[in-house]
Amino acid sequence: MIFPAELFSGRDRYLERQKAITGIAISFCLTSILLLLLEPQAEYTKFFRFFTFMFILVVCPYPAIMFRKKKKSKKTIHLLVFSGKKARLNRIIFAVLNFNKPLTIYELYIQIRQIKGYRHTKWQSIYRRVKTLSRERWLIKIGVKLTKADFISPLFVLSKRAHVAQILDNTDLDVFLEKAPEYNLKLMMQAIEVKLIFG
Repeated sequence: MIFPAELFSGRDRYLERQKAITGIAISFCLTSILLLLLEPQAEYTKFFRFFTFMFILVVCPYPAIMFRKKKKSKKTIHLLVFSGKKARLNRIIFAVLNFNKPLTIYELYIQIRQIKGYRHTKWQSIYRRVKTLSRERWLIKIGVKLTKADFISPLFVLSKRAHVAQILDNTDLDVFLEKAPEYNLKLMMQAIEVKLIFG
């Protein structure tokens, strides 16, 4: 089973941790330099000299991480389903259902738990999310399945609007408007006009 790599990258979390560690190290280093200037004969100067040396040796090789500029985000359409605290779990639910046949909530839970970064996701969180997404018509029940415990469990797939939301979420609008054929732009304009007329 293959998923888009950008959904599961832990690089951003690593960089945030690295920045926090670097900030703490800089604070200690500045403190040690100040104490060395104020009390050069103090007993603990050896410790601070050692710490300063370690800071220069370990932290300074990473200026790109310390002062890394954030990449400009794609100018995608802002979708409520992919915003706020629910965004991360919604994206992974959509991705798993998009790459699989219809699944029950338990099967979806098992698939999500196999993905790095989601191995500690709780059953209750996925259950509530699926129920909410189904109620909001992002997911569709297309049948039922008899489980091993002789329970009847509904099978879920992505709705058409969920597929469209995924495409819009991964589309850079500037690139699309620049490179899309005239016919596609015309169809898009017609669809928007119909929505504005009929609500």
